Amino acid sequence: MTKNIQNIFAASLQQTNLSPKQQAVLQASLDLFSTQGFNATSTKDIAQAAGVAEGTVYQQFKNKNGILQAILDPFIQSVLPQVVQDFTTEVGTRQFDDLEDFLTYIIKNRMLFALENMAQIRIFAQEIFRSDELVTQVKKQLGTLKTGSLAHQLQEFQQRGQLVQWSLPRLLQFVFSTFMSFILPVIITNRDDVNETQVEQWTTEAVTFLLHGLTPQ
Repeated sequence: MTKNIQNIFAASLQQTNLSPKQQAVLQASLDLFSTQGFNATSTKDIAQAAGVAEGTVYQQFKNKNGILQAILDPFIQSVLPQVVQDFTTEVGTRQFDDLEDFLTYIIKNRMLFALENMAQIRIFAQEIFRSDELVTQVKKQLGTLKTGSLAHQLQEFQQRGQLVQWSLPRLLQFVFSTFMSFILPVIITNRDDVNETQVEQWTTEAVTFLLHGLTPQ
């Protein structure tokens, strides 16, 4: 399993010009927004969790919306690209027997990742509907999948005659939308009762559906 979003976020902050206190504020904010929600978190909560004076929070970020934007910027510039890169690297190190084996691996892998990082992903998901920049960046990162190891595997299955001769963007859209249909309701409703048995069942159902639609007739 790849490293989690919280760790990637912390590493991305270290590459900025933010002071250690400012980094601590953003890390504490991400944790609190994830666990108790944006509206339920006060700047006092953030200051206490970060180990700084509340005035320090206001001085740099003005208010909670300023903090949220300061969190989203690294998500756009560093976290999302790193998540995509980590995943494609994982895929590139594996050998797959057939299309079913490949789909089972990527669907289960991403479901487990999403559940592990559900709280952080929820913040991102809530904002994407209000930010054209986030939408643009998500499309950009999904676009990079067209030239990586994921695309190579799909082309290989097409050459074997196991996969329909659709364009790579169309295939990726089909797979991504199927995956999201299972995981997005869990993230939005903040379910905490999903276990690995459930993930196995969802993976089987998703792969069965995808094979029916993607296998040449």
